[in-house]
Amino acid sequence: MRVIFTVFLCSLLIGCGIKPSNVKAPNTDKQDRFPRAYPDVNTDPKPKNKP
Repeated sequence: MRVIFTVFLCSLLIGCGIKPSNVKAPNTDKQDRFPRAYPDVNTDPKPKNKP
């Protein structure tokens, strides 16, 4: 009984997902927009100065 449970448990672990046959590297031809500084001074509104 213990052997059957062990084989069953191993079969569940083996089938935990479909593995791709090959993996393509990301395209590095263009500049990535991450990481970047926060807050973005080009798009964020300017703070209002209170007197």
